[in-house]
Amino acid sequence: MNWDDIRYVVALYREGSISAVARQFRVDKTTVTRRLKAMEGQLGTTLFERQQGRWTATTSGQAVLAKALEIEEQIASLVRISETAGEDVSGVVRVTALDFVAKDFLLPGLTQLLDRYPALRIELVTSDQSLSLARREADIALRFSRPQDGNLIIRRVANIPFSIYVSADHLPDERCWLAYDHNLADLPESRWLSEHQPDATIRFRNNSLTCLLDAVRLGLGKAILPVHMAAQHKDLQRWQETSVVVERDLWLVIHPESRNAPKIKVVSDWIVEMFKTGSVLPG
Repeated sequence: MNWDDIRYVVALYREGSISAVARQFRVDKTTVTRRLKAMEGQLGTTLFERQQGRWTATTSGQAVLAKALEIEEQIASLVRISETAGEDVSGVVRVTALDFVAKDFLLPGLTQLLDRYPALRIELVTSDQSLSLARREADIALRFSRPQDGNLIIRRVANIPFSIYVSADHLPDERCWLAYDHNLADLPESRWLSEHQPDATIRFRNNSLTCLLDAVRLGLGKAILPVHMAAQHKDLQRWQETSVVVERDLWLVIHPESRNAPKIKVVSDWIVEMFKTGSVLPG
């Protein structure tokens, strides 16, 4: 059985769309369909059915996918083990972090890192989603939420303060707030707002920190933002000179099988160094 076919089937399970899988693998939709049909032909069963515009695994497809997901993690494990064998700092290291963390803390020192290790390549994925380290969607993750399960190497790298900001040019109504979507109600910023401003008028909600910042700059209302992020914009000011209202720990997370890979160690040590300056408290 061709592992490439399995990869396409797993991707379709996650994406639910032939077009999305085609974009992921940079192929046309015909190729994705052909891979799916090849797998179904080899197994003698239908793996997916189309429901309301989305490809959904059949009962037999779910059983096959359970094993396929295990194979995916095993192959990722083999790759990680092979990377620890050499001593050269070379190849791709994929780092995932929130947009402002990547922009304000990592990018400023990236030139120095790459100049020192010319064979090293960095893929910096700015995403609010937690990419899987087990499946090698990322090699290193910077997360505000400390992972509670899984066999992972976790290190606290910083404590990042948050305060309340408004536009200096377009002062909003005192009651007008901007906040995260309801599905992010468990975040410390959301909890603080619910507890301390129960009568607040939420004029705008979004699931992106960068988008919230832009909305504040436009004068739509006030919001809780990272101090370091807001300080980059002269058109923002603290609301009524508010002090820090929330502090959040930032965690560096690595899969244990990657910890001894030279390129992973170099990049993780560099990340720790990048957080020793700025409006944060080093971990």
